[in-house]
Amino acid sequence: MILDATIAGTQVYIDTNDILYAYESSGNLQLVIASDAVQSNPNLELYTNASPNEATAPSYADFVTATANHRFIEVSHATLTNVCVNLNRIARLAAIDSSNTTILFDKYNVVKSDTALSSLRANINSEIAIYRDADVDIVSDGTGVVTLPNDYISGSWKVFLRGALVQRSSVTETAANELTISVSTRVGDFINVTYKY
Repeated sequence: MILDATIAGTQVYIDTNDILYAYESSGNLQLVIASDAVQSNPNLELYTNASPNEATAPSYADFVTATANHRFIEVSHATLTNVCVNLNRIARLAAIDSSNTTILFDKYNVVKSDTALSSLRANINSEIAIYRDADVDIVSDGTGVVTLPNDYISGSWKVFLRGALVQRSSVTETAANELTISVSTRVGDFINVTYKY
């Protein structure tokens, strides 16, 4: 995913794969960029120092929302409250004690979390689970409500009504396994839904 950010008054586009972690400080988003990304990507020359880089946009909350389905998770931190960590960049986890863990990205970049190693490992493993694909055929009852046999991953679905792809703006996620189509459906209409679960 490419993140559009404003840093030191300059609009930049950053591949989120190059971000180790992000946190909020004094109301501003702080990004910590991988040193190997700086060396291989001339667009990241802004980040030649090892210190975090302040972004005036987006906000930390916007960053967390934008990266939620891109292998980032929030972990608690004693002084920073929360840190949003790139799962693809974690090299190792190390227990500090029974309730604190160090997340190691590389030789120079670490984050200490006030989460027990077992809990953090379980959270990470649930995030990197392999999702299955579903392809479901349904005969419409005319209400526009589609009930699926599995809880879908939000945003992973495509709905086809009478063979035509329905625009995303015409479909609402109304429950964990239910979608509602706002365009007119008739009793007996063929509906096909593909999704991940």
